[in-house]
Amino acid sequence: MACPSVPIYKDEERQMYLAYWYDKLARHLLKAKPLSFDEWMDRKTLSHYDLYDTSISACVEVKGSSNMDQMKLFEDQLDAQIDELGFPFDSGFTWIFSYNNRQPRRGGQTRSRLLKRRGKTSEKVSSFLAKNTTVAYAIDSRFLGEFRRVYGTHQYTRDKFRDRQIVSINRIKLRKCADVTRTSLADLGLSDEASRWLPPNAKCSRSRIIETEMDGNPICFELVLLLPNALKCRLLKQMNGSVKKM
Repeated sequence: MACPSVPIYKDEERQMYLAYWYDKLARHLLKAKPLSFDEWMDRKTLSHYDLYDTSISACVEVKGSSNMDQMKLFEDQLDAQIDELGFPFDSGFTWIFSYNNRQPRRGGQTRSRLLKRRGKTSEKVSSFLAKNTTVAYAIDSRFLGEFRRVYGTHQYTRDKFRDRQIVSINRIKLRKCADVTRTSLADLGLSDEASRWLPPNAKCSRSRIIETEMDGNPICFELVLLLPNALKCRLLKQMNGSVKKM
């Protein structure tokens, strides 16, 4: 059932509701129990991952990212997530949903952020994200750990009160890793694990198109997969909606 529409006046309120909406979407896709906004607020700082899902035997971290902004994956959080893996869940991944937030350029005008202009209520934010979420990346936690080891981190400059490092990932790097998965595993020192990640002779992890509907809003996005094969199969089998090969 859709949440009642409530006004959103500040950027902080909009970003908080955005984070909740993507958590709700992930739970919808995994057929997991939904949380109200208040339940989500009460629970969101109590653990290192957002979901612990028995249906896919994995821990899941959920993030939403505008295509106008850098992807924010903090090093200290990633370390805590990797350290947590073990019984009862040995697998974990970060699910980053990316939405189009860039107004088309007209003449010499500066591009404005679409969500800020159109997301004045929770209902409008929900509708906007449903229409503009175009791609999601599912990346194994240990893969991210090795990625960080090779490509490093950089300082997050927007938080004046905490000195935090961000893993140096971006959409182009993640897509390239998926396009040449076998080569990427070798570059990260994971050649011995290639058989866990790919079928024999396969060189890449192919994306899927996911189509679903939540709160009456149709949603369609590309899912870029950087997961070991067993976890990838469990995730796609569990998906609440249609799954199509590209």
